[in-house]
Amino acid sequence: MFMKKTVWIPVTAMANRPERSLLELIIERGAWQTPEKQGLMQLTPHGLSNAAQLAEQALRHAKLLPHYFCGYYPAAPYIYTSNPVTGLSNTNGAALGIALGLLMYAGNLPNNALIASGGLATNSAQSAGTRVQNTGAKEIQLQAIDKIAEKLELALNLPRPAQPLGFVLPAHTQTGLDIQQTFKPQIQALQAHNIYPLPSPTLQAAVQACRELQ
Repeated sequence: MFMKKTVWIPVTAMANRPERSLLELIIERGAWQTPEKQGLMQLTPHGLSNAAQLAEQALRHAKLLPHYFCGYYPAAPYIYTSNPVTGLSNTNGAALGIALGLLMYAGNLPNNALIASGGLATNSAQSAGTRVQNTGAKEIQLQAIDKIAEKLELALNLPRPAQPLGFVLPAHTQTGLDIQQTFKPQIQALQAHNIYPLPSPTLQAAVQACRELQ
């Protein structure tokens, strides 16, 4: 029996407003033989269509694209946000969360819920990554994010999860500092709340960290 998947994305910067919140994405099973793109169209009114495209592109480069994007999966995912946030100033930061949500839906990740914050480098100028030997896949770098302390603290607004909950984010700050060391107090507070930050340099490393958490 399919269980819905949830991804929370910390939002700390919105156009002309200082609001902070956790954007909640829900991934459910779509209708039988739903076209794979149709499930992502629910994100368009919320300004997340570009993030969805980036997520798909990154998964394709990494050779992680789920089967339903290859034309032989009976039900593509239906993705929507339960708490629409207007005025998002940087929707690209949601791409990592959407990518992980698609992987959870397809069974590539054992998790039913995750928190995610970070960009995905998918174009050549940003270096989509080096090719992994013998696979043709590319390592997809996770782009650094700003306001890391605020985003870590936002996760504490969630009720304490019964099961360990992973929080995927880049390994380094925009100035090159190691997130694990720089934000140790916030990370320890989250761990005490059964939420485990998983700083990762690449999408592939993040996937492995999520698997090991379960």
